[in-house]
Amino acid sequence: MTWPKPMNWPTLDQKAYRGGAKSLGQEKEGDNMGLTWDNSNLAKIYKEIGREEGIAESIEKGIAKGKEEMIIRFLRKKFGTLSGDYVEKIRKQNDAVLEAIADTIFGINDIEQLNDYLK
Repeated sequence: MTWPKPMNWPTLDQKAYRGGAKSLGQEKEGDNMGLTWDNSNLAKIYKEIGREEGIAESIEKGIAKGKEEMIIRFLRKKFGTLSGDYVEKIRKQNDAVLEAIADTIFGINDIEQLNDYLK
């Protein structure tokens, strides 16, 4: 059995690799036809998308934080005090658990009933 001859894969020279000049058909290194990351439309679009996603994420975190604080506040009003353990556990809960507590907060008659939600 004979092995096939190795293929001659094209290689990039250092100039083409660094500047991309030869691969893009540019005449000289660094000639990017006036486009840079900072002023290209694509960059502006990605920056705007990133900004919008960041704003949406911040809003979601703010809403969750508000739910946590409101539940803690209601429980303190209802039971007078709330131990640090309960406060910490409430702050670690996801949105579904916080909403379940909020939906039944007026039916909770004993602080120990919170343990049903804070697992």
